[in-house]
Amino acid sequence: LTGHKAESLIKNRDLSFNELISPPFREQIWHAWQKTLLQRAPFRYEYEITTATGEKKWVLELAEGVYQDHGKVEALEGIILDISDRKDAEEKLRYTAEHDPGTGLYNRAYLENLLRLESEKPPTSKQAIIGINLNSMYYLSLSYGFGYSHDILRSIANVLRTFCDESKLLFRSYEYHFIFYLKDYESHEALQAFCEAVAETLTPLLAAERIGAGMGVLELDEDNRRHVDL
Repeated sequence: LTGHKAESLIKNRDLSFNELISPPFREQIWHAWQKTLLQRAPFRYEYEITTATGEKKWVLELAEGVYQDHGKVEALEGIILDISDRKDAEEKLRYTAEHDPGTGLYNRAYLENLLRLESEKPPTSKQAIIGINLNSMYYLSLSYGFGYSHDILRSIANVLRTFCDESKLLFRSYEYHFIFYLKDYESHEALQAFCEAVAETLTPLLAAERIGAGMGVLELDEDNRRHVDL
């Protein structure tokens, strides 16, 4: 499992098992064990380790405390199983559920969930949704085929990606519809400047293919942030 010889880990001769656990999980596991031992409950936790060769593995630890007659913890015992294949499968399913297969962008379902979570928090900054409608591409698909129009959509997505950062996220909500979700912009003028920059960058590509486009902007506030129609 770890790539280390058993005797290297026994009584921490060369290293402790804790050193193999990926750092973000170490404190979490410690707190989970403390809670489990107080409740005298079975321990079950999934986490990541690094093997002797540097390989990352996901493991499932199933264990329990061993107690002396007066209740003091004498030892911890259990088994640790390699669940890397299962985690890979879960990650692929999660990726499929959250991403648009054609462009690799996050999809509408992911955006709706994000907006729902954001709506449950007190607003701390300006937020807006910018929709880019390319429905005229439907006729391009009729004339030249789905493959041709799909290649153009990927090109458009790649252009729009250049505007993304931590406060500007891009989604594909429908076949010919992209959405930016913006946070932390300074003013209405800054939002307008962003839209103008996107339009200016897209225009040469759209004009070359004779594609019409529309852009709509919705600034989110207390009246609409919980009821956004995408």
